[in-house]
Amino acid sequence: MIDDNGDGLGTRADWFRGIRPVKQAADNAPLDGYRAHQFCLIHSEDEMKIAPTLRAKRDQLELEVMKLRDSKENFSEDEYFSKLEALLLDIAKIYEQTANFNNNQ
Repeated sequence: MIDDNGDGLGTRADWFRGIRPVKQAADNAPLDGYRAHQFCLIHSEDEMKIAPTLRAKRDQLELEVMKLRDSKENFSEDEYFSKLEALLLDIAKIYEQTANFNNNQ
C-alpha cells in the first residue's frame, strides 16, 4: 500500500494502471500515489542538472496536471485544454531554463 498524502489510509497498488488510478475510494477520500511517483532515490544525470527549486516547482506543476486530468469532466473541452496548455507551458519553461543555464556553463 502507498500512503503519500499523510491521511493514514493508504491506497492499494491494484487500484492503478501505471500511475493513473482506476478506482475511487467509497468515501471519496483522496487517493495516494501522485507524490510517490515523483520520488527517486538516485536522480539521472539530466535530473541532477535541474536546480532543486525548479525541480520542486516542476513537481508541483505535474501534480496540478494530474489533478486537472482527474477533474476533466468538470470543464468544457476548450477550458480543459486551455488549463492543461498553461500548466504544460510552465513545465516547458522550467526545462528551457535548465537547458539555457547548462549550455551557458
